[in-house]
Amino acid sequence: MKICHLNLSRFYNAPEKQLEILIKTFSEVEGCEQRLFYRKKKNHRFLNNPKISPEMVMMFQMKMNMYENLEHLIKAGKLEVIEFDKLYLFSLFKKKYIELLTWCDLIHAHDRKTVLIANYLFHKYNIPYILTYHKPVPPTDRWYYLLKNDEVKKAYEEAKKIITVSNYQQNFLKEWNPKLNNMVTIYNTPSFYKDEIDKGESNFFRMPFNHTVIIGLVGKHMLIKDFELVVEVAKRYIKKAPDIQFVLIGEGPTDAILREKTRFLFNFKMMGYIINIEEHIEYFDAFILPSKNEALGSTIVDMLELGKPVIASNVGGIPELITHGENGYLFEPGDPNDLERKLDALIGDPILVERLKQMKLPWLKPIYYGESTDFIKFIKTGKVKAKELFREKFFQKHLAVYKEVLNNFPKNDL
Repeated sequence: MKICHLNLSRFYNAPEKQLEILIKTFSEVEGCEQRLFYRKKKNHRFLNNPKISPEMVMMFQMKMNMYENLEHLIKAGKLEVIEFDKLYLFSLFKKKYIELLTWCDLIHAHDRKTVLIANYLFHKYNIPYILTYHKPVPPTDRWYYLLKNDEVKKAYEEAKKIITVSNYQQNFLKEWNPKLNNMVTIYNTPSFYKDEIDKGESNFFRMPFNHTVIIGLVGKHMLIKDFELVVEVAKRYIKKAPDIQFVLIGEGPTDAILREKTRFLFNFKMMGYIINIEEHIEYFDAFILPSKNEALGSTIVDMLELGKPVIASNVGGIPELITHGENGYLFEPGDPNDLERKLDALIGDPILVERLKQMKLPWLKPIYYGESTDFIKFIKTGKVKAKELFREKFFQKHLAVYKEVLNNFPKNDL
């Protein structure tokens, strides 16, 4: 089985984290060969742009670290990495790249842009392709401004499978194109696990802030994340609950706006972009995700695996992870009053907080492992580690998709 992975993103976000995990799991499959196509990291004009903040440059470098994490697979001959010498999608149409791409039995596109090259190779060389769709917005953004919408829809229709990260994404795509009947949901696996985390600097958050309760926020600073809503709520807690500290980790386009709004807000701290974030979010007492829309909310997956209570907006795929009042609270998006009520409820519910801290993987639902809940017993007794359980399920679902597609397009034996 020969697989080509295509990813053109500049940054290291949820899709890239999941891609790294996927490549590592399939590297253990005997007879499976993988190639990864990505943007060249050297002499990138993005890094030389004076308007780009150091934190954003760090995010780009983090993606480079992803490939360094895969270096052992390259040395072992289990992965080949192909760099583009240009930024643009259509540089893939060069002869040298076409020859490298047509080597494979299956193309796996990991962003909306690469589905176009995959569709071209399907028609030209009869190579099947699948797409993992992460974004909560229609696939009609600026990258497709030269194309008619019908052409984009056709590329999605002809994908042998579209993997969505939530049922919400499936429904969204179905509304966009009712002809799509080739979708399957595979939820993201956690990026890290509680039993593997080595806390970073001692009392990283508590020492400088000396607050009793730390409410964490993590994400790229964008309007759709709506961190401004939490800033508004934080102002209400200055007198109401001065022992609560709000901590925001991340960087992005709206960073300057957020810093201006929180300049004199002593209970709201912006930490910027942090490497090895898992070593620090262990100090969160709770987590808020106020997004206006989310395909799934991958940070929720990570926070719940760490036993952190979550308050999240009731949008997108988030309700597929959060059961209101059981493993967190849902609030109406854009409503500071509702968010404040839910935060008060969480702070006043020590039973829920303690249950999440003590119970191993309390948030798991049948969406991940079918109707059986026997796996929870195995985890509680220590017979199976969370990482093994998650990764195995993640691997098996992708393997089933690969086999189904290749069985319809037999080129090489599995």
